[in-house]
Amino acid sequence: MKNNLLLFLVLIIVSGSIAQNNTIAEWQNDIDFIVNKVEDFHPNPWFRISRESFLNNASQIKNNLENLSEEERIVKTMQLVASLGDGHTYLFPCTHKLFYHWFPIRIERFEDGIFITGIDLGYKDYVGMEIIRIGRLSADSCFYLVGSVTSVENPLHFERTVPSVIYNATILKGLGIIDNRELCVM
Repeated sequence: MKNNLLLFLVLIIVSGSIAQNNTIAEWQNDIDFIVNKVEDFHPNPWFRISRESFLNNASQIKNNLENLSEEERIVKTMQLVASLGDGHTYLFPCTHKLFYHWFPIRIERFEDGIFITGIDLGYKDYVGMEIIRIGRLSADSCFYLVGSVTSVENPLHFERTVPSVIYNATILKGLGIIDNRELCVM
């Protein structure tokens, strides 16, 4: 199977074989692959989550794959790895075909709100405007929910990491924030 997502594991890059519109069995194998790599290579994977909880989460995802969309499968798998709470161990589906859709916007969170800091030139007048909603959630709620797919170690890391993925359509759809990967209402 083609390598589709990358698992960055404590300075070691391990090419994963995360399914890309593949069968349930292939997705289950991919989740087992991730679990095995975490156990084999991570020097201390259970310092923020117990092994039992991590394995239970992996098992729940595997057992529920039939009920999940492709976007939800990707997000759940990212959340599994993020649950380790280690900023050096994360899953980033950079080569998965669904992960190529990014909305043409950059946002940052400041003390007084979440603001547009960059956008497609056709909308340049919106730079500096505050974002109140993203999809069906408040901007703040969306920020924290998107944070569940990021692997972070502390609040500052969280604040710096979430803006790098919050405008990815697959993540937003997989988390149920938007219904359509082609449209995000803000």
